[in-house]
Order: sequence, then structure tokens, then C-alpha cells
Amino acid sequence: MTANQFSVDVFKHAFMYPEQKMIKSGYPRNDILSAPNREELSRNIKEKLGIPLNKKSYSICSNLA
Repeated sequence: MTANQFSVDVFKHAFMYPEQKMIKSGYPRNDILSAPNREELSRNIKEKLGIPLNKKSYSICSNLA
């Protein structure tokens, strides 16, 4: 996955990766971080995953295929 055509050009050259295998999709969406009900969303996710409500949590998601 690439963010833009510039990245496609760089990856194609730097990693010798074929352009037809790249997906130019832009950056991952993070609209949820500014959603008006983000506190409710956060609480629901924490409850589902068993994370204490008073703890901060972070998620690192790789886009490697």
C-alpha cells in the first residue's frame, strides 16, 4: 500500500517492487479520533476487549502484505 504516486515511484526504484502489485490508497483513515462520540466508541471497544476503562491503549497495525 502506498500513500501517493511519489511513494509508488520511490518504492518501485528503492525496493524493485512491481508497480502493478502496489495499491495506491492514501493514508489510513483516522476519522474516529475526532468523532463526536469517540468516548463512547472507546468505552465500547475497551469493554469488548476487557481493557480497564481507566487505562490508555494503543494499536499499531502494519500494512505489510
